[in-house]
Amino acid sequence: MELLRLRKRIELARRGHKLLQEKLEGLIKEFMPLVEEYVMLRDQLDRQTPRVLALFSTVAVEMGDENLRTALGQTGFKGEVDLSEERRANVPVPVLNVHTERSSLFYSLLSTPATFDRAVAQLDGLFSLILRTAEKEEGVRRLAKEIERTRRRVNALEYILIPGLLRARKFIQAKLDEDERASRVRNMKVKELLEKAAAKR
Repeated sequence: MELLRLRKRIELARRGHKLLQEKLEGLIKEFMPLVEEYVMLRDQLDRQTPRVLALFSTVAVEMGDENLRTALGQTGFKGEVDLSEERRANVPVPVLNVHTERSSLFYSLLSTPATFDRAVAQLDGLFSLILRTAEKEEGVRRLAKEIERTRRRVNALEYILIPGLLRARKFIQAKLDEDERASRVRNMKVKELLEKAAAKR
């Protein structure tokens, strides 16, 4: 009975291992393009951020910090971020939808340099880029976590559980074979004794 139970468990473990292996391959297939996208966006962000900050530094020198802060508060920009989720290889990853709009300007075009308008326009683009990069980064993090969890399960089945079950099956099978040989030897001895007893009679 124990041998039959072990055989069922081995079959189930092998089926589970195959399914987890397929899941792992699916996760990696989803993960690689997402990583490439994230790396590309991160590279853009790393290149654009210093440029925008440098532009604002120039504007701050021209306008002064106080005037710059006042003008930034009067740009008329409104931004909304909608957070939702999509499933990639059955893993929920965030999706950020950015909606920005600009109402009429409240600051004076005469009191602000032309570089200020350019800096504000670039800041709007940078804001969208930051959110897209954050979205991809969180997606990469979640998929990586799921890949690691699935890989651990695959390895546990492949290197611990299945070999342990196979060893137990081999041990029980050897014990049953040994009992069968002992039983056969006993039967032969009994038969031999009965034949001797019949010959004496």
